[in-house]
Amino acid sequence: MSTVPRISAMKHDDRSDEALHDALLAGDKHAGAVLYDRYFLKLRGYFINKVADPSTGDDLTQKTFEVVVFKPETYEKRSGFRAYLFGVAHNVLRSDYRQRKRAADRRADVEDIEALPVAQLGPGVSTLAAQKAAAQRLVEALRQLPIHQQSLFEMYYWQELSGSEIAEIFGCKEATVRGRLRLAKRALLEKLGLPHDSLAELLRAMRDMAGWTESIKLQLAEGR
Repeated sequence: MSTVPRISAMKHDDRSDEALHDALLAGDKHAGAVLYDRYFLKLRGYFINKVADPSTGDDLTQKTFEVVVFKPETYEKRSGFRAYLFGVAHNVLRSDYRQRKRAADRRADVEDIEALPVAQLGPGVSTLAAQKAAAQRLVEALRQLPIHQQSLFEMYYWQELSGSEIAEIFGCKEATVRGRLRLAKRALLEKLGLPHDSLAELLRAMRDMAGWTESIKLQLAEGR
């Protein structure tokens, strides 16, 4: 399997994602390494509570970059680079879930895989996710949501993708994204046992989770 070297110590490169991709397409391997370093932790954070252990998250992150860096022609610029990147990640995740579902039951229907709760596709939250009880409660609630709702929620709140970027990923209108996001919020409140008017409490929990996620990113960056 091809690998992309990390370049944490490499000199800062302030070119836009799109400019880096153009350079990568022209054969500039340095540009690919910059993109890898820029988005490695964000992608790993996306996968971390959707899989059973951090090593699986690493594998899926690597698979995403194998498409992005080694097959740059797949980015057709119909959307911003971040939307393309997380779209690839989402497809990698769906493919992994399908494979696991088939491995568990060859007769299983894997066509509507995104409608399944994440908890049905993995044995538990990652070791890192279990390190803090308050965060674990939110993680477990998120894992009870269908895959498309969980991904939508996290892309918007933690990966900070815009409504239009998410619309590109899911192939729908931005207004549809907003409606689905409202449904995802309501479903998450129900999983947490909170009334529908407790959005402020949920957002506070999300801020706590965001802080916890940042601490995880630091741990990962330091190789702990």
